[in-house]
Amino acid sequence: MNERFGANKGHTQEFERPRTQDYGQGNIEASILKNAEMIEALDRELEFIASRTRAKEQLYKVEKARTKINKLTKRFLKVSGCISAALILGVSALKINSDEHHKDLIKTKDSQGKEHFQHPDQETNHILNVLAGQEKISYEEAFSNYKEFEKDVYKKVGITDLPDFEGLSLKQLDSLNNAKKGVPIGMTEDTFNEFYSMETMDVPEDKKEQVYKLVWQIEEECGNPNIRWKTEIPSLMGVSAPANNRIRAHYDELSNTMYIPLSSFGLNGRNFQPVMAELSHGKQFKDISLKNLAGNAAIIGRVGGKMLTGKSMDDAYEEEYNIPGTIEYEAHKEIQPQLMEKYKPLMDLKSKARPDKK
Repeated sequence: MNERFGANKGHTQEFERPRTQDYGQGNIEASILKNAEMIEALDRELEFIASRTRAKEQLYKVEKARTKINKLTKRFLKVSGCISAALILGVSALKINSDEHHKDLIKTKDSQGKEHFQHPDQETNHILNVLAGQEKISYEEAFSNYKEFEKDVYKKVGITDLPDFEGLSLKQLDSLNNAKKGVPIGMTEDTFNEFYSMETMDVPEDKKEQVYKLVWQIEEECGNPNIRWKTEIPSLMGVSAPANNRIRAHYDELSNTMYIPLSSFGLNGRNFQPVMAELSHGKQFKDISLKNLAGNAAIIGRVGGKMLTGKSMDDAYEEEYNIPGTIEYEAHKEIQPQLMEKYKPLMDLKSKARPDKK
């Protein structure tokens, strides 16, 4: 919103009130300087008004506006000071963290000259090979992942009187959910069989070598992130993270880790989309910078501000995907389309279900 200062005829100027979201658009230092210049310009404008008239009404307006400027200046200096300090500390911490979590791939060649890749993290290595159609997800692995999800549901709703999940069969879990949560008998089994049935990606024999190389190539291009099959809704201080749910992937820049719901591949015919979306963030945060750290800080400010107006956290966060310059817009509207085009053979792949589906 613009406010007009200067009632004198022929000397009317518009100045834009500094906005919280500016911190996330472009360079944070430029935003701070821009806001400081606005404050200085407003002060000069008031001096001009005061010099032209001594009318009581005008002087009252001048003093009232000057008081607002003083409050704005103090608030701005506090905010910019805190942001600057947080950014300096944050960038330093992330730089150190970046070295720890952006590890190089291990590359070897066999006797026939064929190149093989290995991620330093064992679980990531397995998942990448599943995505390349080289390894499979067993029934036991899938069911273990599903049980972890169910445990998180019980934790979130505060139900603690539970048996040890480790030894539960699918039928026993189905009965437990019926007794504790009122889930109809058979629904738990149906949910698992429908959404946790992925065995591997269905890669044609003549495409296996190409797909294998592309999967590891995009992993390296995007900073070699760790990958986990998602087992819980991310939370911050006990509050579920915005725009995250059980069927939505997410990326944690602090640990350079992608969390992909196994359930998002559950049905036959699901493609590489959820993986590609989070790899976009991996590429975005491959080199930690002031810009992307400031962008994350700005998200908190914008989402928090919208929640004060009555919007839900999810709705407020969802808007981030359509605001040019935000972390989510850059990742999914700029980086992701480029990756999808470059690695189109991966986007053409479809998931393949286990033959058992117990």
